[in-house]
Amino acid sequence: MFGALKQPVDLHLYSDEPELAALMGEVAKAGGALIRVHPIAEADAPRARALGIDRAPAMALTSPSARGRLLFYGHPLGYEMSALVMAILDLGGTTPDSALVGGDTRRGLEALAEDTFIQVFTTPG
Repeated sequence: MFGALKQPVDLHLYSDEPELAALMGEVAKAGGALIRVHPIAEADAPRARALGIDRAPAMALTSPSARGRLLFYGHPLGYEMSALVMAILDLGGTTPDSALVGGDTRRGLEALAEDTFIQVFTTPG
């Protein structure tokens, strides 16, 4: 699944939960050297805040070509796991930008003059 990654994706994991660390370790193993997990202990709140994280458990995903970072809060279970996998694939350069957003939406996003903060909330269903 992650074999098509074209660039590294860094997953900064802010959590002291061993189960979550093990799960993200399995995700990283599936991506070979291109998915790198960087654990951040909950006691190291300043390091997490520097990534925009304000509560645990959380993950900040970054890549060399990303203009910002993606934040995931909570455990990536169920549908959230598929969203995490898609985010890794997108940040890893496997999906052309035109396939993610097209037409008027793309032009509107490109016209933004400053950084924009977007939150998406999901609930298990």
